[in-house]
Amino acid sequence: MARIRSIKPEFWIDRKLARQLSRDERMLYIGLWNHADEHARAQGDARVIQGQIFPYESDLTVEKIDLMLDHLEEAKVIHRYVVDSDPYLFLPKLSEHQRLEPSRVKSKIPAPPAVSVAFENGADTPAAGSDSVQDFADKSAPGDNPHSLLYVAGSMEHGAGANGAHAPALEPPPRCPKHLNDPNPPPCRPCGDARVKREAWDRDQVEAAKREASEAAKQRAKFIQDAIDECGMCDERGYFGTTVCNHDPNIVGTAKRGMAQVRAVLAKAAQEKP
Repeated sequence: MARIRSIKPEFWIDRKLARQLSRDERMLYIGLWNHADEHARAQGDARVIQGQIFPYESDLTVEKIDLMLDHLEEAKVIHRYVVDSDPYLFLPKLSEHQRLEPSRVKSKIPAPPAVSVAFENGADTPAAGSDSVQDFADKSAPGDNPHSLLYVAGSMEHGAGANGAHAPALEPPPRCPKHLNDPNPPPCRPCGDARVKREAWDRDQVEAAKREASEAAKQRAKFIQDAIDECGMCDERGYFGTTVCNHDPNIVGTAKRGMAQVRAVLAKAAQEKP
């Protein structure tokens, strides 16, 4: 299931990555974030990836996607591996871009051969001594990577804001695992239970967003009131005469100078008028 991901502004000016990867390859890398799970794993079949990320780009053939994946691996931003003849991807640097919570949900994708149990439990490195993954130092434990918080600010998937105002549970699926991808599922009690949980989760997200919006409004009101209380020119409503006060102690002098400049311009224009 695709996930909401955020992009840090610094990604676009990463010179090293730009030297290593083409524009389309960097776009492919971002697209893989959406389809990687909380364990930084994703399907590795180029045909699947083409349909997921570039469904309307006829020039990006399966062969080109496969070559682009090779380039991503050479840049050490993905690790390609095969389990039971099926191809998969591991994104070892994903936690530098997103806040991952591998300890909270099991992956449906087999682990890379060199990924340790410690990483599965939310620890911060793959298996020590692994030639295939050790080069990709990774941090995936929630809160261990300060950079990851910059990516998830404002994301409903991981909570709104980087200040940790609330941390909602991982988004529950709307159906049971058996019918998750079935467009027309039959009547199913587990699906009904899953739907009830999902609806409750959705309500919680709406309420959490309302609370945060209310808190933000209170903070703005406090900021305005503090400015009014500290200002010696405006009334208790924040008005200076008939206008909203900008709390500038030099407002009178500034206004006089502005009017003088306006009069000077008008006088000059009148003199130059034939």
